[in-house]
Amino acid sequence: MDTRGATFIKKMNRRAILEKIIEKQEISRSDLSKITNLNKVTVSSQVASLLEEHLIIEKQYAESSGGRKPILLTLNENAAFTLGIDLDIKTLTFMLCNLKGAVIKKEQWKLANVDFDDVVNEMISLIQSFLKDIPASKYGVVGIGIGIHGIVDNDETIAFTPGHHWSNVNVKQPIEQAVNIPVVVENSTNLCALAENVVSDHEADNLLCISSFSGVGMGLIVHNAIYKGFHGYAGEVGHMIIVPEGKPCRCGNKGCWELYASEKALYQEISESTKREHVDRDVVLALIEAGDEETLKKLDQFIYYFSLGLNNIINSYNPETIVISSGLMPHLPNIEHKIQSHLHSKISHYKTLKISNLGKEACALGACFIGIKQFLEINTLKLSATKT
Repeated sequence: MDTRGATFIKKMNRRAILEKIIEKQEISRSDLSKITNLNKVTVSSQVASLLEEHLIIEKQYAESSGGRKPILLTLNENAAFTLGIDLDIKTLTFMLCNLKGAVIKKEQWKLANVDFDDVVNEMISLIQSFLKDIPASKYGVVGIGIGIHGIVDNDETIAFTPGHHWSNVNVKQPIEQAVNIPVVVENSTNLCALAENVVSDHEADNLLCISSFSGVGMGLIVHNAIYKGFHGYAGEVGHMIIVPEGKPCRCGNKGCWELYASEKALYQEISESTKREHVDRDVVLALIEAGDEETLKKLDQFIYYFSLGLNNIINSYNPETIVISSGLMPHLPNIEHKIQSHLHSKISHYKTLKISNLGKEACALGACFIGIKQFLEINTLKLSATKT
């Protein structure tokens, strides 16, 4: 007998069973056998192993029409934790999740500077401090995901970050060595797309996520996996030229999409027009509520440029589901309708367009989820995460 083949089949069976236990939240052995098309002996063997490893537990008895009541199986959510980190231009956000995606703890800090070595050392110090005060568990913290607002190679090297001006640097190795926990480095918008796929759009085979925060990015999920392209650069749409010979960008081009369609760009425009030194989401919403004409004009311009770029992307990728991740847009009335009113293409049709309700937590959540998938060795993760 080919032992390698037998080992592979066992691994596939384990994955299928674990994925269904997570998806269904509570399920009997009998129903597992039916839903996975695995025989009862195989299911019983794999379940016994998962119970022994404390990854699942027998939770309660279900109601039945007669005879012995079946025991339900569920994921042991607090057997382990993952840490998600959103490394933005000026801030660090840490989020600790259990295996069911519930947020256990979250903190945010401002970065003292953007020097790479200083940031890495600060991150190591903060990770070590953050993890001192976490609940006890069987496996502890099993993975750290780091979202980068820039280009990340397939080997997890940071190729370029326009905000920090880092090129070809490795954040994974020094952090893994310092804290002795596996680290995954991924583009921030890819993680936003993963978060949407995990907690709300389980059935979307083709999900496109556009994020608008300090910049504009795109993440694409195809068959429950992040689409990365040849080198890992897929989705770098923020530097798509939308206005020829427009505003100069830090990337070296002129007229890049994120200079017109990011929240940061909108806040800068409103700051200049209203002569306010500090503008954020709350200030913008207050100005909209007050009917400030200049702000409303800048907002219409922002929506126009956002939709212009989105139309190009829809025609290029033909997505089934489009999710827009933003801190501001969920608070804007009729925003989905306003965006859709600018999308007139007859070439490419999408099924759903919606505004994410995850907000700025999406990246850190996605970073937690990628750690969960790696630890449990599963391809598909379907959760209902608890937000803080």
